[in-house]
Amino acid sequence: MYHLSVITPEKSLFEDDVTSIIVPTTKGEMGVLTGHHPVIAQLGLGSIQITLADQSETVIFIGSGYLEVNNNKATILADQAENVEDIAVEQASKARKNAEELLKTAKDQVEIDRIYQELKTQLLREQLAGIAKYKKGKK
Repeated sequence: MYHLSVITPEKSLFEDDVTSIIVPTTKGEMGVLTGHHPVIAQLGLGSIQITLADQSETVIFIGSGYLEVNNNKATILADQAENVEDIAVEQASKARKNAEELLKTAKDQVEIDRIYQELKTQLLREQLAGIAKYKKGKK
């Protein structure tokens, strides 16, 4: 077991002992277990899958950030992150639809790229929130 902290610019989002995490790096997914060698990795858009000491699982949406692992301690500094159970499906859907509309009127490639990234972010938030809502309804 090791200690995990997930920190955003606004707050400390998660702090607990865990048995494993799977994170989305810019090179692909990476798993971290107890005794993992020291590493610093750049994180990309995706979800952090966390297995707690009691074997329950939690999922956190992440836009981007960095992971540092050292001496059975993992720290994630995230530009944007939120617990998927806290994401409102309706709000994420509305934000996705807004990005789709903005994409139709984009004027140059820089704007298209920025809006496309926002579209990918909102689509993933919507999907993760929908999955969390579905799982919660099955309990």
